[in-house]
Amino acid sequence: MASITLIVSLFAISIVSMDLALSVLLCGRSKKKWARWFVVFTSSLLGLSLIYALDVVSSISYSGIGGSILHYACEILITLDSAFLCVFSVQFIHWLMSVPLSRGIRLGSILLGAFLLAVSIFYQMNEIPILFFLKYISGNIAVLYVVMVIVLNIKKIEDKGIRLVVRTLMIIALSMVPLMALSLFYPSFAPLSVPIMGLAYFIAFLVFLFIALTRKDEREEKSEEERERDAIATYGITQREMEVIRLIRKGKTNKEIAQALAISVNTVNNHIANIFQKTEVRSRIDLLNLLKEATW
Repeated sequence: MASITLIVSLFAISIVSMDLALSVLLCGRSKKKWARWFVVFTSSLLGLSLIYALDVVSSISYSGIGGSILHYACEILITLDSAFLCVFSVQFIHWLMSVPLSRGIRLGSILLGAFLLAVSIFYQMNEIPILFFLKYISGNIAVLYVVMVIVLNIKKIEDKGIRLVVRTLMIIALSMVPLMALSLFYPSFAPLSVPIMGLAYFIAFLVFLFIALTRKDEREEKSEEERERDAIATYGITQREMEVIRLIRKGKTNKEIAQALAISVNTVNNHIANIFQKTEVRSRIDLLNLLKEATW
């Protein structure tokens, strides 16, 4: 079992290494903020994969005190990286899908990562089955949340190729449920299930990056007027509301907007409230990011 786990882990490392290389290339070509964060994401995945493979090697090649020390060192690094990815993946999906991230969700992701870290440490100290259960479940809550955000916002993705990749990620997540259940009830199978699940996601990320690099970035080529028409069609924004948005983009206050449009400040407030409701944002910054820097 350990030898098979090592082979799958090495294959996963080769795929995620390509993911990292392509994400760096995409970051250099794209002006999107999420592209930089995707480099951080793939770097963390590569680090996690390398440490995991090293841990498997230590279980095969080393024994005694030296093997135990190496094993626990790897487990500590894996735990820290897993907790980071738990927090990061929740926040990253909001950046990627251009969905406003509330303080509650941000705090919840941090608490989830802290809980995963604490449970993992206690499990290393005392391998109680309930701790393994909590460790495994808490680590997958972030995955389930990411899938939920994708499901709720997939219609906002205009590019058919990217939408196909996102749907593929959801299918992978659902197909991994039996594997997760098997690992949960048979902990001895868990070491193999981890690289298998990682490999599936790494391949999906690889396809995603190829599409992102080769497709024509139609959004960046569109004129300001065309983007405004897209916003009107997508969110049902009226012409008057678009005039308000243009002035918001120029940094005008509500009073200045009222003066420019010859309307009352209360009317401006109502227009802004309607715009926020239609676009599901909570601030001017979120609005401008959504309309100007949306991912697709």
